[in-house]
Amino acid sequence: MKKKPPFPDAAPAKSPAPATPQQAPPQAGPSPAAAGPGSDAAGRDFSQVPAQSGPLRQPADDAFRLPAAPLSLIDWSAMRKPFLTRGVALDTAGIGMIETNWMFTYNQMARLGFSPDRAIAIANFGTPIAYDFSLQRDHPTVFEESDRQLEKMMPAGKKIGTITVPLITPDTLGWVTEKVTGKKYDFRF
Repeated sequence: MKKKPPFPDAAPAKSPAPATPQQAPPQAGPSPAAAGPGSDAAGRDFSQVPAQSGPLRQPADDAFRLPAAPLSLIDWSAMRKPFLTRGVALDTAGIGMIETNWMFTYNQMARLGFSPDRAIAIANFGTPIAYDFSLQRDHPTVFEESDRQLEKMMPAGKKIGTITVPLITPDTLGWVTEKVTGKKYDFRF
């Protein structure tokens, strides 16, 4: 067998010239992203500058921004109801979270194409329901706790089922369709 030739030695590396540390640019100076070949920032070392040191640029196109609904349109009586029925104190952190979740719901409905008034109505209706479901496990009502205790006494695999009887008639179906779409339909044949 032939022996493979050894790898050639690497060329000796040149030692780099000692680098002088440079000061970070002032806050009002040009950002590193805006530095072009003819700008004052060209050739500077920005490796020690935090990423957000310059002024933040706002996007030029506001076509995708949604108009913000004022927080004064939140139905606070509906928002407090899940907390009151379950005996949970509502503190300032909870109020801030309700405002955040309400704005999120409003923005999602606006992105789906609902009008601002309809998005506000959906946010005022859906946010308390979401909080009620969230609080149900840790803070059950008397009825929910009695159902839990009754289910514990039942044989394995058996549960108490809730029976929901929907009342779908031509009138209720027309009313729901009008509330959701804003158009009237007659479902009577």
